[in-house]
Amino acid sequence: MARCKQIVVVGDDKQLPPTNFFSKITSHDFRDDEVDETDDGIVKAHELESILSLCKARGMNDTLLRWHYRSKHHSLIAVSNQRYYENRLYVVPSPWQSHAETGLGLKLHLVSGVYDRAATRANSLEAREVARAVIAHALRNDKQTLGVAAFSMAQQRAIQDEVEILRRKNPEFEAFFAQNLYEPFFVKNLENVQGDERDVIFLSVGYGKDAQGRLSMNFGPLNREGGERRLNVLISRARKRCEVFSSITDQDMELMPTSSEGMKGLKQFLHYARTGKMDLPQRTNRPMDSPFEEAVKRALESRYGWKVIPQVGQAGFFIDLAVVDPERRGRYVLGIECDGVAYHSSPSARERDRLRQTILEGQGWKIHRLWGVDFFRRPEQELAKIKAAYDRALEELTEAGRMTAVKPEEERTAFYVPRQQEQVQDFTIPYEVATGILVPAPDPYQLYAAQFSELAHQILKVESPMHFDELSTRLRELWGWKKAGGKFKNLVADGLNVLVADQLIRVEEGFISLLEKPVQVRKRDEYAPPGTRKPYAIPPEELDLALLHSTKAARFLTRDEAAKEVSVALGFKSMSGELRAIIFGRINQLLADSKLKESEGKLSLS
Repeated sequence: MARCKQIVVVGDDKQLPPTNFFSKITSHDFRDDEVDETDDGIVKAHELESILSLCKARGMNDTLLRWHYRSKHHSLIAVSNQRYYENRLYVVPSPWQSHAETGLGLKLHLVSGVYDRAATRANSLEAREVARAVIAHALRNDKQTLGVAAFSMAQQRAIQDEVEILRRKNPEFEAFFAQNLYEPFFVKNLENVQGDERDVIFLSVGYGKDAQGRLSMNFGPLNREGGERRLNVLISRARKRCEVFSSITDQDMELMPTSSEGMKGLKQFLHYARTGKMDLPQRTNRPMDSPFEEAVKRALESRYGWKVIPQVGQAGFFIDLAVVDPERRGRYVLGIECDGVAYHSSPSARERDRLRQTILEGQGWKIHRLWGVDFFRRPEQELAKIKAAYDRALEELTEAGRMTAVKPEEERTAFYVPRQQEQVQDFTIPYEVATGILVPAPDPYQLYAAQFSELAHQILKVESPMHFDELSTRLRELWGWKKAGGKFKNLVADGLNVLVADQLIRVEEGFISLLEKPVQVRKRDEYAPPGTRKPYAIPPEELDLALLHSTKAARFLTRDEAAKEVSVALGFKSMSGELRAIIFGRINQLLADSKLKESEGKLSLS
């Protein structure tokens, strides 16, 4: 550097600079008795120096590299971008919404763990959950590289021990741990994970309530000055997915005016992981850039009945209009780029015409460009072009879904490996939809109740038990209707009354069951009707049967483990809070009915 005429220094003062710990321990005035064992050998961040900080102190010109490429889903960098980079990073939005079941983005797993503050300073139950998730990843996602990061050295050691135990019991998974030579599996803590990145990162908070249910707001390095830089390192390591394992939520953390920036950042991160909400929702409240976009949105919604969302994205990168996929939960079929304000404000023709679209398509978007002059001169032709682009994109997405669909024997793998190392037996069948039913009249209101009841009976022969709302949906679809109001639901209710009088069905709490049809657990994958995947529409009989089968196969399960097993059996790749609450309610009912028993937090058959 002393000899050069020009120099470029690249670094990030929002993350950890190089440590001078080794220079400290070689110093003549350093004594062994000065080491605080509770510090885990941590040096305060404000004591550290780097070439970057020296250059900035000299007043050298600096600029921010604003394009962020690593994260394949914007939720992986959203907190860091808002809290540490003032929303100045250009984050490419994903075509999948944050709640989509895609294997991308940020996910939170709540664990009923206890933090052993007095002895081990670790959370053993949380460590076991992480280790089981590691083995499940090796079984199901062995092509994606994996790393585990803990918030403390004690939790890191606990996870390493639990992973080693499961690896010894499952030697068939060793190929996964040996195959990625350039990005091998690791278990690290927040002090030494900087510079690492993997496809998938598991984060273990570790800290939590003690055995007496008290939560101390001492989170180790995060409480110290510079803790926010360690947190920023920790939460930005994943390319595709980051799964957070925690025994607490942001609601458990009570901040004080004197709380450190690291603590405030952790609370915001846990809140975002739990709710998906921050100051940066994917569906923004930004107004549309021009009347041109408003006209296009109205035309598409009225002509094709699509749901069109304006200004999708965040952090300086917004798609003008995005068409919602009617079949895949959380997906956008098509992004429409208009030559509006964002187009004309691009600093160069290359960025305006080529770079934006290339980057968006690299993230999985299907993009169609629309010119304002063409739309106002030839609206019918331009709308037809958009429709053709939509159809092509929908066909490509459907074909890609078929090619990447998980095989049944792989899909029924649970989120964890049971302690007895037994695989839960498959007791599910695919969800079958009633088809080929002919309507006797062009208008349902021309039918008598007995005629209408026969149509409902044909559907129930295939799909019983089912929720009243889903039966109503299936019936209106016989006439090709997209919506139906209270009058139609009254017609459905009258038809069901006929079936009740004939002693063919049972109606209870909104669910209709055909008495002659046995209950089976049905897998609701991406090809099942969207309404069948709504937690409230899953029949209690199916949930009870799935709980009993899962408990019988694994012998002993915690409530969380049982809920995960049932969620997988039903075809869900992740479990929402609503579904978890419903399953827990069924567990309570089975306990009350003496079909299950619970001892020391473990469920088993009575």
